Amino acid sequence: MTKSLFRTLIVLAGATLVFAATAPATAATLTYNDPNCAGFQITGSGGSFTLTCAKLQCSISGTTNPTTQQNTSLTATCTPAGGSYLWSLVTGPFSDATCQAPSTPTQALTAINRPAGILAGQTKSCLYQVTGTAAPLSGQAMATVTWTDAAATPPTCTPSGITTPGTMTSAGGTIALNANCVPTAGVTYTWTRTAPSAGAPTNPTTATPSDTMAANATSSAVNYTWRVVACTSPTTCDTKTISASVPGTGGGAISCPGFTNTVTIDIPYNTASPAQINSVDFPPGMNAGTAVVVRLGAFPVGTVHAAYGRITGSEYSGDPATIRTAVLSTNSCDWNNTIGNSFAYQQVGIGWGWDLSVAAVGTYSPGVLNMAAGTTYYINVKNIDASGNNTCSGSCNMTFKWTSPH
Repeated sequence: MTKSLFRTLIVLAGATLVFAATAPATAATLTYNDPNCAGFQITGSGGSFTLTCAKLQCSISGTTNPTTQQNTSLTATCTPAGGSYLWSLVTGPFSDATCQAPSTPTQALTAINRPAGILAGQTKSCLYQVTGTAAPLSGQAMATVTWTDAAATPPTCTPSGITTPGTMTSAGGTIALNANCVPTAGVTYTWTRTAPSAGAPTNPTTATPSDTMAANATSSAVNYTWRVVACTSPTTCDTKTISASVPGTGGGAISCPGFTNTVTIDIPYNTASPAQINSVDFPPGMNAGTAVVVRLGAFPVGTVHAAYGRITGSEYSGDPATIRTAVLSTNSCDWNNTIGNSFAYQQVGIGWGWDLSVAAVGTYSPGVLNMAAGTTYYINVKNIDASGNNTCSGSCNMTFKWTSPH
């Protein structure tokens, strides 16, 4: 090869590289197939797009760690609710060769039999899939069931409840319950209502059932109690209870002398906490001529709660900051010390609060009241400062926050 020919080839190669580097980008085509998708939605702009598949969102619950001597079951839940279900065993490297197919493959709840011939001390796993269909949508979920004789660990549950309305009245309402268990996977739930009548809430086999609390036409509060049994195996469970109450038509409305109106707010001892209560929800609310009496329902005799709870009062959002006098007493409409000790029973200011225990043994600071079980306590509030001057013109509502001693 001559030097001139070599130089020519170098120049041509350089030209080709430059052309390739500066060539304009061409449009790209991306093909994606998913038989579970009824359709796709593309959002975004420029070079960034999001592809969203329209399909059912499905999940599986049930005991996934049974012992080698136990059968189990799995439950499918699809949102929106699936019109039909189809269960199958995923064979191959994901499942032991002795795994058995679901016994009831076309139901939301399917029975799962232990692997054929499994012996005590062995560990075998089986992968199951469910397909939910609600035309034109479908969706899938998978769960692995592992049979083992290792000791099961019970869940740890801290049940809670949120009532509607937030401040329950004698008209009743509803409660949304939550087991709040750890772990959340592989746990079965059984909820029952034990008071005031035996029964079950709606969706009692889920972590988050709900129930209705009927109107109360009596003068005393009606207490509701629910029990949840949460299990990671048929014999490994945590059992907890939670309570709430519907106030009576009036543990008696209270009227304080010298005031145009008296607003009575009941907080039964077993009110789900933390709770927030606004005086504006109790007509006529709080104004210059109004006294507010918060009645703390008596804890049952024999109750002992050493861990502090708390009751506080502060300005209601949107109303002006107002100095007021609050007195914690064993009597309603009491503006003096009737508790009879050095406890800081009276507080004057824009906000106030007390720590509370129940029938506990020990010495407490002046800011903590050790309430006697079986005794009703009252927080009497007026829009008057320490000098006796009225501090409110118009609307001066408050927000009360309650955390129960426990």
